[in-house]
Amino acid sequence: METHLKDRAIYEDRVDRMIVKDCRRQERYYLETLQTKSGENDAAKKASLYLHISSLEMMLRKLDWHDRRETLIDDWMKEDEAKDARLKQATMPGNILCDTCYDQMNEDLRTIDERNDKQDVLFFMRCPRGHLPMKGVYEDGTERKRTEYLCPECKHTLKVENLPTNKEVMKTRYSCSNCQHEEVDEYEFAKKDTPDPDYKKDLARFSLSGEALEEARSFKKWSINAESLMKDWKHKEEHQEEYDAVAQLEKLTIPQVKERLTTALADTSYLNLVFEKPNVEKFVSLEFSVEEMETDNQRVSASNLQKLVKKTLIGTNWRLMTQGIDYRLGLLSGRLRAYESEEDLLKLVS
Repeated sequence: METHLKDRAIYEDRVDRMIVKDCRRQERYYLETLQTKSGENDAAKKASLYLHISSLEMMLRKLDWHDRRETLIDDWMKEDEAKDARLKQATMPGNILCDTCYDQMNEDLRTIDERNDKQDVLFFMRCPRGHLPMKGVYEDGTERKRTEYLCPECKHTLKVENLPTNKEVMKTRYSCSNCQHEEVDEYEFAKKDTPDPDYKKDLARFSLSGEALEEARSFKKWSINAESLMKDWKHKEEHQEEYDAVAQLEKLTIPQVKERLTTALADTSYLNLVFEKPNVEKFVSLEFSVEEMETDNQRVSASNLQKLVKKTLIGTNWRLMTQGIDYRLGLLSGRLRAYESEEDLLKLVS
């Protein structure tokens, strides 16, 4: 049975080679761009500025790899461990018969295979009498269909033959018995990697530790704050009218809004204004009530009070809440809401 989980050092080497490859590629890009800028006007100034920016970008790239390295290794190991567990727990399908002698076929190998965008266990079954072909069967007994190659000339099924190979190239012949079309495909085996004399040196250059690591973290924190600040500036520039409108709003305190509403109701038919204790949980709200001795129309009375309150609060950071004014037996009540944060105030004036 094949196994996927390997020694942690194998995964460490895998991610380290990814780091070196990625950072080398980015470094080449910076150098090529720098040569281009060196040929422009004010070459020295532009080249110096670009060199500084690219060195900071490279610092952040190194930090990103540093912070992701252990997580990547852990994830790869968990994936391979899960594959091994899946293989071990899988049950070989039964009653798989040879197409030639109809004998029960035996398991030769099991492996993980992608099936319908999911990982499944594929069993390779071999005839005990040596008849070919072998069969690929999934755990649920479904046979994996062999790929049929069609002739590009007449669309008949091609015969596939593996030709004698050597250590470097594998050859496969595809021939059509109908129109005699034939082609040979050559596959070159991956060659052994040639020694990389600069690998260890570059890995050290692209790794962070000690003061260099702290410097990179400090710069990343600063750059995040700077980016946020720039976004705020841009937003203010694009919505200057709204910000100006917010600046012109009267930011009334709770006592001030009480006084403003008391003054507005002084010469009306609404009496005995009472404010409840302010609610200061998610946002500040203030419930109030007034009394009215007589009215010919309750709905009109509530509507008139609502209009008066809204008019009184125009130009301030307070608004009558959406429930409006409630009328019951001569008692009219409502709730005011305060807008405090810049975000909420911008919504208020938009």
